[in-house]
Amino acid sequence: MNKQLPAFLKVLKRPLDLDDYQKWAIATFSPQLEADAKLNFLSLGLFGEVGSLLSALKKKLRDGPAYVGYQRTVEEEFGDSMWYLANIAAHHDIVLSEISPRSVDEG
Repeated sequence: MNKQLPAFLKVLKRPLDLDDYQKWAIATFSPQLEADAKLNFLSLGLFGEVGSLLSALKKKLRDGPAYVGYQRTVEEEFGDSMWYLANIAAHHDIVLSEISPRSVDEG
């Protein structure tokens, strides 16, 4: 996955919000795939990243403090998971900022 910021995000004078992040995620998706293949690719990628998170947790539970890379691994896998989730939402015409307040308000 290309982690370069597109030009429209380089000029921001503030931290990225959910909409900015989703725009970046969409801009950095490069495979040219048909709709069904794209959704399959993104879904498998998300499942893979979540699986990596679970694997890191398993290692942390097994190894305890001896697993020194846990925090970095979790941060990386969460970031990758967010990228896939942002693209899957966009595939379904869902804007992340429009659903995030609803999920908090509805508890």
